[in-house]
Amino acid sequence: MSIVNVLIVVFIFFSSTAVKAETCNINARVTQIPPLFYQDESKQWVGLTIDLTKELLKEANCDVNFENINWARSLELMKSGQVDMMMNMSITDERKEYIHFIGPHNNETIQLLLKKSVNTEIQSLDDIKNLPGKIGIQHGAYFGKAFKDKIENDPVFADKFEKTYSQENNVKKLKLGRIIGILRQNYSGVSAETELMKTGEYKVDPFVINTNQVYFGFSKKSVPTTLIKRLEQAFESVSLNKGFQRVIDSYK
Repeated sequence: MSIVNVLIVVFIFFSSTAVKAETCNINARVTQIPPLFYQDESKQWVGLTIDLTKELLKEANCDVNFENINWARSLELMKSGQVDMMMNMSITDERKEYIHFIGPHNNETIQLLLKKSVNTEIQSLDDIKNLPGKIGIQHGAYFGKAFKDKIENDPVFADKFEKTYSQENNVKKLKLGRIIGILRQNYSGVSAETELMKTGEYKVDPFVINTNQVYFGFSKKSVPTTLIKRLEQAFESVSLNKGFQRVIDSYK
C-alpha cells in the first residue's frame, strides 16, 4: 500500500472517530402533563418542556429518547445512570450529589389548585392546615425550603398532604373527589394544569408556596464530564441566541 493510501485510511479512521465523539444519545424522562409534555396523535412527544429540551440537545448534537417514567422513580434511575436527563428540576443539596445541573431554563411558581367549593383563606403555609380535605403531592418533588421544613416538622401540616408517584395520579384523584386540590406548577406563565383548569371546576389560590428557577439535570453516573461541558456550551449558545425564550413565548 502506498504512503498516500495509508494516509487516506488514517484520515478516514480519525474522521469517523471524531464524528462518533461529537454525537451522543440521551435518555430523558417525560410524563403526560400537557402543555409541558404529552404525546400527539402520532405518538410523538411534544410540549413546552420537550421543545426546550430539543433546543439544547440539537445545539449539542445529541439525539434524545423520551421515556415516560414517574418523578420519584426517575430520581432513583438518575442515581444509577439508567436515566440520563430530567427537566424542570430544582437544585437541592441531595440532588447535587448525583446530578449535574445546567441552566436555568425556566422559572417555576407553585400554588394551590383547589376545587371551587373550597373557601378557606390561605395567606401562609399554616393556613393550609385549615383546609377541609387533603392535597395531592408527588413523592420526591421539591416545593421550596420553607415547605420542606414545614412538612418535616409539623405533623398537622404534613397530614394535609397525600403523596403519590406522579402528578397524573394526583389529577385523577382530584377528578374522582378523593382529594380537594393539588400543587399547581406554573412555568413562566404556562401552567402544567391548563387542561384541568378548562373544566371550570377549579381555581388557583393566589398564595405563592414557592418560586424558583428550574434546570436541566444530567446523571453524574451516565453522562461524562466531557459531554457536560459540551451541553453547558450548548446552553450558553442557545441562551445567547434567545432560543429558549422564543420557545417559551410561543406557548403564551
